[in-house]
Amino acid sequence: MPDKIPKNLENLFRKARERALEKIPTVEEDYDGPLPPRIQLGDKKIITWYTSPFPEEYIRCLCLYICEFCLQYMKTVKVLKSHYVKCPWHRPPGTEIYHDTVDITPTDRQELIVYETDGNDWKEYCQNLCLLAKLYLDHKTLYYDVEPFLFYVLTRRDKFGDHLIGYFSKEKNSPQRYNVSCIMVLPPYQGGGYGRYLIDFSYLLSRTEGQHGTPEKPLSELGQLSYHAYWKSAILDFFLDQRQKSATKTSIKAICDTTGMWPQDVADTLQQLGFIVKNEETKAWEFALLQDKLSEHVDKKSTTKKRLPLFPDKLRWDPWKGEMMGVTATESERSGSRAEQLTGDERRNANPSGDTSESELDQVGGGGRKRKKRG
Repeated sequence: MPDKIPKNLENLFRKARERALEKIPTVEEDYDGPLPPRIQLGDKKIITWYTSPFPEEYIRCLCLYICEFCLQYMKTVKVLKSHYVKCPWHRPPGTEIYHDTVDITPTDRQELIVYETDGNDWKEYCQNLCLLAKLYLDHKTLYYDVEPFLFYVLTRRDKFGDHLIGYFSKEKNSPQRYNVSCIMVLPPYQGGGYGRYLIDFSYLLSRTEGQHGTPEKPLSELGQLSYHAYWKSAILDFFLDQRQKSATKTSIKAICDTTGMWPQDVADTLQQLGFIVKNEETKAWEFALLQDKLSEHVDKKSTTKKRLPLFPDKLRWDPWKGEMMGVTATESERSGSRAEQLTGDERRNANPSGDTSESELDQVGGGGRKRKKRG
C-alpha cells in the first residue's frame, strides 16, 4: 500500500466532495436568523428559535436532519433514510424508570415512558440532546460538559419505537439541591401538558429522595411562568385535599413534604396567593385561606384540559448512588424554618427580630383565619 494517496485521486475526491456540498441547500450569506433555520426530527419538520453551536459544516444547512432515536444529525434526508436502515436504536439509552398508558383525548391513547440517561455513560447522546435543546432555549449554555448530569427523557411509544417529547436534566451533586438544571419540550408537543408533566416528575423524584427540590436559578421568562403556575396549582391542590380531609391545621413544612417543593418557593407562593397575612393586633403572621381562590381553582380544573396523570407507584427508580454533595436534611429543615419565619422584605421589616415560629403559621381556617394560642 502506498504511504500517500496519489495526487490525482486526492483531486478527484476533493472535487466529488465539493459537488456533493453544492447539492446541499444552505442559508444565504446575508441570513441573520437562527442557525440552522429548521430541523427534521423523525417525520416532523420544526422551525428553530435560536442558534445552536452545531459544527460549522452542519450549522448553515437550510434543514438539519436528526435521527429521533440516537439524535445523530445529518445534512440530507437521503442520508437520514439510509441511517434509519442501519440505526439499531429505537429508544433513548439508559434505564426505563416510568411507564404508563394515558388517555390524551377520548380517541388518543398514548404510552408514555421516561428514561434516566447518565451523561457519563452516554456522552454523545446527551451532547446531541443539549444541542437540540439549545434551538429552543435562549439561555442554555451547557452543550458538551454532560458527565455531571442525569437526563430524564420523556417519550411516547408506538410500533416504530419511543419518540422524543422532551426532557429535563439535573446535577448528580447539587449543593443547592436543584432538582432541574434544564427543561425542554419540543414545539410540536408544547401546549399538551408535557411541560407540567416533566416538572411534576422532577418533584416526584425529590419526594422519593426524601428531599425538597427547586429548579436552578435564575429561571428564564418562560420558566418563571411555568414554575409559578405549577407552584400555585400544587399548593392549591394541597389545600383542597386538606379541606376534603377536614384538616384544621398545617404548616409550610407539611406542604413541602407533600409536594417536594423547596420551603422558600412555598413561602413566596403563599404570599403571592394572599394565603399568609399579618395579624395587626398581634403582629404575627398566619394562614388565611381565601375561599374564592380555592373555588376558582376547582372551576379551572373542571373546565381546562385534563392534566396528564402521574402515579408514584409506577416509578421504578433508585436515587443516584454516587457521592452526594448536596445539603443535608438538617440544612433543608433549617431552610424550611427560615422560610416559615420570613417570606419577603415586607415581612422582615415588619418583624426584624425574626421571632415568628411555626406555631403561628400552622392553622388552616375553613373560611377565614385562625391563630394557634400560645401555650
